[in-house]
Amino acid sequence: MEKKRHQPRFAKKSLGQNFLVDKNAIAKIVSSVPEGTPLLLEIGPGRGALSTELFRRAEKFCVLEMDDIFAENIGATLFIHGSRQHHVFHSDALEFDWDRIWQESGSAPDTPLVVAANLPYNVATEILFRLLDLRARIPLMVLMFQKEVALRLAAEPGSRTYGIISVAAQNHYEVRLQQVLKPGAFRPSPKVDSAVLELERRASPVVALAPAEEKEFLSLVRAAFAHRRKTLENSLSMELPRLGWVKTPGKEPLRAALAAAEIAGIRRAETLGIAEFGRLYLTLKRHCGELPE
Repeated sequence: MEKKRHQPRFAKKSLGQNFLVDKNAIAKIVSSVPEGTPLLLEIGPGRGALSTELFRRAEKFCVLEMDDIFAENIGATLFIHGSRQHHVFHSDALEFDWDRIWQESGSAPDTPLVVAANLPYNVATEILFRLLDLRARIPLMVLMFQKEVALRLAAEPGSRTYGIISVAAQNHYEVRLQQVLKPGAFRPSPKVDSAVLELERRASPVVALAPAEEKEFLSLVRAAFAHRRKTLENSLSMELPRLGWVKTPGKEPLRAALAAAEIAGIRRAETLGIAEFGRLYLTLKRHCGELPE
């Protein structure tokens, strides 16, 4: 007789597993998901403490789990708690074909997807960027990060934590800090505080660009922040030659672009708002790139 498989007692450090057990925190996360959500995805359900509450908010509920045993057991756990419209995807979020969510749940391609997750901290930022690529289909995300990362995502211009990840997320989403959680809210307890963010998609992006342009735009933002202690002019002078879309990366074209964008070169990157970065990108394309004057 085959021996029954059980869920592992301990979390796997290699997968960044820390299971949320605080009931008040779980309730607050669930409350951020609208009732009657047409399609809801949880990434990394683990033992299902959050899943067994989240599914009640959705018409169709999906879970994406990398761990072999948790992926095998989560469907039964949901069924026991009353779920009849769930779909389990056993895959790594970094390699997952996201179209499967709509295809295999029987949802129309234009069905909006809400995402909720206690993200594994070791790959949380990478997963977030994949979700940002799906922004046209995701109006709302309720995501847990290491507190340090969450504060960077929610940071405003002028803050020491404001940077490339702040601009990338906030260009498309309003980012709100929902709650901060101490290590005791988890088993096993992590060594850092955690924080939950609500990301609600804007009616239109702060800087509206085509996908190829957006990659160039973010490469510019990354270049501006590459040397945070230097002025914007000095940092970009060092980094622009590495950007393939910049055809004339000299100081004079850069100064002309800064002047045309009405941005002082003596400023530091952390002082620029998203709209200012957008203006700088477009003027750089004209003075140092391929756009016509």
